[in-house]
This record gives sequence, structure tokens and C-alpha cells, in this order.
Amino acid sequence: MIKLENVSKKYGNNVVLDNLNINFNSGEFISIMGPSGSGKSTLLNIIGAMDKPDSGKVIINNEEINRFNEEELTLFRKKHVGFIFQFFNLFNNLTVFENVQIPLLISGLKERDSIEEILTSLNICDKKFSYASQLSGGEQQRVAIARALVKNPDIILADEPTGSLDSEAGKNILSILKEINKTRKVTILLVTHDINVASSAEKIIKIKDGRLSD
Repeated sequence: MIKLENVSKKYGNNVVLDNLNINFNSGEFISIMGPSGSGKSTLLNIIGAMDKPDSGKVIINNEEINRFNEEELTLFRKKHVGFIFQFFNLFNNLTVFENVQIPLLISGLKERDSIEEILTSLNICDKKFSYASQLSGGEQQRVAIARALVKNPDIILADEPTGSLDSEAGKNILSILKEINKTRKVTILLVTHDINVASSAEKIIKIKDGRLSD
């Protein structure tokens, strides 16, 4: 489903990805580990069409997305990818329902019923009229997960999704991601530096200096 061939990326003189070759199969739950600056987040950004490689191929669903123009990349992100970030990226002045609705509004969709269904599955439907600023960290991350799921993406990219949470809330979020992967067959790529978090996935891939490592 996802294939990177000889992908390289640098910022200035800093080589972040170095001729990287890697494959991910549809429906896998993969953890990507590595020290700070190893290229983990850049890899997610390239797979999620948020950034382009300097060289190499990025093939997703048999399409070479690195050849897409900006409009095509935007459409690809809207249709195929959900993002979950360490710091939630919610709008504190909006309600839970409104935060989750944002991807639908951006895509011109009106499936409001799907929002309540997802919030219910994540046990936060009772918070739908609460503002994001009124929620605990674990609840905010559930809202971020709901926002990522609302368009039914093929791929979820999670960048340190438990990094801002206490251990108990982090375990709950990982349990939710595992259940999503199992029931929805969504491909999940999770970046972390924590081996305990990484071990929740089916497979662990390690990156160092922009290359795969043992």
C-alpha cells in the first residue's frame, strides 16, 4: 500500500532521509522509532503529502504521489490521510463537535451523523458540546482521534500521540488505536521514541540518521 523507493530529503545541509527504502502493507499497525532528528516525523510528513522528497518515489495505492501538484496533494490528504499529533492541535474556542466537524467542512461533506457515531465509539459523546479547553489531555487526544477518523481515511499518521499524556491516558489512547486498526482495517503509522509505546504495534521499524537501522 505504501512504498518508498530511494527517498532522500534534506533541509539546508542537514540530510534528514538518506536514500530510504521501506514498505508498509495495507492494514498494518507499525511503530517507527528513532532518536530525535532521525527523520521519523519527516517520513510521516512525506507519506501524508505534507512534504515532498528531494529525490526518490513515494507510491501509495499504486500512485506516485511525489509527482502530484499541490491541488492533487491536497485532494490526496483529504481523501486518504488522518493526522494525530502530540499536542492535539484542537481549537480551544470550538466545541468537541465543531473540532471534529472541521475536516468535513473543509472537504465539503455534510455527514454530521458520523461525528456522533465516532464520538460515541470513543466514549466522549457526552462532551460534544464542551469546549476543547475544558477537557483533560486524554479527552483532547480522543477528540483528535475522532477528527482523524471522521472522513474514514485509509491511513492514520500518529506523531508521538501519547507524548503529552500521563501513563494511564497514554495506555487508553494506544488501546483505542489498536481497536481502530483491528475493526476498521486502517493502516496506522505511529512515531515514538518510547519502546513501551512502540511495543503496542504489530511491528517496530527503527530509523537512525535517515536510514533503517537494526
